[in-house]
Amino acid sequence: MRRLAALPALLVSVLGTLGACSKKEPAPQDPKVVQGPTAAAADPTNLPPPGTPPTPVPGDHDLPKWNTANKTRQGADTSLAAYKGKALLLV
Repeated sequence: MRRLAALPALLVSVLGTLGACSKKEPAPQDPKVVQGPTAAAADPTNLPPPGTPPTPVPGDHDLPKWNTANKTRQGADTSLAAYKGKALLLV
């Protein structure tokens, strides 16, 4: 008999708990990510699709350095224009 007397109290406490939990709270939002220019450039979502050639870099390819007179190790006169388009190591 005691069990039957405790049943209404148990039902009231369970229903009260369910009623208190029914309030819907907004879902937490992710914080906004702020990226600097370096991080934004390295972000994979900003990369071009595969197979896309890189953007050409503008440059002045006819600088006076190509026509400057130089001497080879053997002492012959030459200019860097003779080596244009090749990899050079200048010391």
